Amino acid sequence: MMVSTRIVRLPKQRPRDEGDESGTIDIQALEEQTRRSRREMVRTGKLINEEEFRVRLGPRARYLRRSLASGSIFQIEVDDELYFPAIFADNRLNLPKLHSICRILVPAPPMVRFHYLTSRRGNLGGVTPLSCLDDERQYRHLRRMAAAEAAGYSMTSVAIFAGDHIEEPVDVSPIYKAAEEVDPRVNLWKRCLRAITVEGYVSPMPPYPFLDDATIFVHELRPGGVDSLKSRLRVSIANDVATVTAFRPEKANLVLPQVPLGKVSDIKAAMLIIFGALKGGEDRSREGRRA
Repeated sequence: MMVSTRIVRLPKQRPRDEGDESGTIDIQALEEQTRRSRREMVRTGKLINEEEFRVRLGPRARYLRRSLASGSIFQIEVDDELYFPAIFADNRLNLPKLHSICRILVPAPPMVRFHYLTSRRGNLGGVTPLSCLDDERQYRHLRRMAAAEAAGYSMTSVAIFAGDHIEEPVDVSPIYKAAEEVDPRVNLWKRCLRAITVEGYVSPMPPYPFLDDATIFVHELRPGGVDSLKSRLRVSIANDVATVTAFRPEKANLVLPQVPLGKVSDIKAAMLIIFGALKGGEDRSREGRRA
């Protein structure tokens, strides 16, 4: 089976323990190393408890819970206690812009976010994100780089199978499969469109067949192999028109009885139109609720 030649980063995995010649990972040693590192950050004041954090925030402390809920700030666990990065109470920093970058980074784990904010980044010219907050041009570039970092913690995959399937077949290869790193907060159908359009990871290579009856499975993959089904779509095509039902766990199903396709040549081309119609339907529904 062939794949496209564009190389992409897969969701981030735990690093290999280089000291183990067998190539296996000593989980306990890694966890202990992480605990020691976090305790050192508490000792040196890089992480502070909530009481100290509130004192440093002063009047702004009344917005603490709201800031946590929005992802503007975050906490890091150390020995079953939660601590705040002291940078969030550092008045020398442009805190509103720092909060904005934090909201972009939400898909990444808290410790990864902290490391990102405080370490030098090659794509920022060798400086830390904290150094980019006061310069508007650097800040705009930082926002783009932070979005790319966040996207790396979620991959959306689209797999198309011929026929009707309740569950994804394990003994049949998909007619088409594509995946791409996209921020999980982006609309699901926009993520599907990006996966099909960008084709960072795709198999097999074209040409693809035209199918009048198909099932599409949309998955979201997170670090550590966490794989969740986001939607199962049933698609029937007749007379250049598709009937689509999107089944979504814990959400209402979406039904599009009439999706004009025109003279599409294959199932991939049909799905580009269908995902666009699903996105448009959700957008109109959302606008209707706001009206």
